[in-house]
Amino acid sequence: MLSAVLVIILAAAAPVRTEEIDPKLIDEVTAKIGPPPRPQIGGGFKCVKDYVKENFDDPSRTTYIKWSGIALVENSYWGVRVKLRGPNRLGALYVQRYVFLIRNGVVVEVIDMYSTAH
Repeated sequence: MLSAVLVIILAAAAPVRTEEIDPKLIDEVTAKIGPPPRPQIGGGFKCVKDYVKENFDDPSRTTYIKWSGIALVENSYWGVRVKLRGPNRLGALYVQRYVFLIRNGVVVEVIDMYSTAH
């Protein structure tokens, strides 16, 4: 259920961007889920790239196509949408879209936008 709710929120661009968070709320959110991840020089977020490297099939063949900015999701996660090209288990390359949910600098959940959208 949480995945479906988050997909709807992120697909509708409803999450609050970090620059839109009330300064009074930022301390409370940061204490609860850690600071928002910072983008790397050249694009992307290290915690997401680390997750892909550790958990995806043949990550050396994965290329990142598009990154969203960081968004606050339900005051419980930092979320980032990623469009990437990577191999499936048979080795064929295809475009994939994921939402990576992050707490304390670590990816805690990944939502496959294709499998939840259909």
